[in-house]
Amino acid sequence: YWYKLVDVAYDGTRKEHEAKSILVQEASSKDAGITLSPNPASEFLKVQFMLTEAGSITVEIYSIKGEKLITETLEKASGEQELSIPVSGLPQGNYTVRITTQKGVSIAHYTIAR
Repeated sequence: YWYKLVDVAYDGTRKEHEAKSILVQEASSKDAGITLSPNPASEFLKVQFMLTEAGSITVEIYSIKGEKLITETLEKASGEQELSIPVSGLPQGNYTVRITTQKGVSIAHYTIAR
């Protein structure tokens, strides 16, 4: 894919930047390093992932509409991590888990079914 950024000022003046190419690849939750179970979930969602270094992490859950529903920030040691997130208060549907660390962001998708 190619894109070109265009800045438009309040007075309507425009500045075009050089065209850039990007490679878009869809990663599965396994590729992103996140394992979710059970999927579909009903009461609790178990989130497993690896941290290469100790530090602060933020776990967020978003609805399919992009609404942030749950945010949890934790300090974790390096190594294999396992979190249990209560999801019984969320309605049936599709959701996204986003984990942010100092190294970047990983995203995985899951479903709540009852």
